[in-house]
Amino acid sequence: MGTGTKRIGYEDSRLMPPRSLKDAFVTDALSEQLKAQVDRRIIRVVSSSFGQGICRDPLHYRVPSLAVYNVEDLRHDHYVWSTPELIVECLSPSNRKDSLENLLKDYTRICVPEVWFVDADARVLSGYVLQGGSYVQDVETSSGTVSPRRLPLVSVSVPELWAAL
Repeated sequence: MGTGTKRIGYEDSRLMPPRSLKDAFVTDALSEQLKAQVDRRIIRVVSSSFGQGICRDPLHYRVPSLAVYNVEDLRHDHYVWSTPELIVECLSPSNRKDSLENLLKDYTRICVPEVWFVDADARVLSGYVLQGGSYVQDVETSSGTVSPRRLPLVSVSVPELWAAL
């Protein structure tokens, strides 16, 4: 770069390592369970790296581990600006650049109705639902099944997540 040339936004960016292999295995297992139970013409499960838009100006986005969308709500854009039915975040100290509180604040801004945190090391799934403008924990489990609130006929076997490790 020449003298006086500035990289726009570079100073504010943070390079983060990719998620761990454990997190990838758990995310794949969760994605497979969800995809096997939904009508893919109606529901889209996205588990590859993508940007979930939070704010357009200034540009702010998150990169969740997995999200579930109504197909009719999705628009083709560089980032996803639609509100998902469910967002799943694998908790990994190596790639968590921000507090969970700030993460939930961002998801509150776009009114995500349900957020799950998966801790592969502790083998715990914690679920939060948006109520009255803030998230309330409604599940924490290492076993059994859980169902997304907006997809009550879908169930996720938590032990199958851990079996993927």
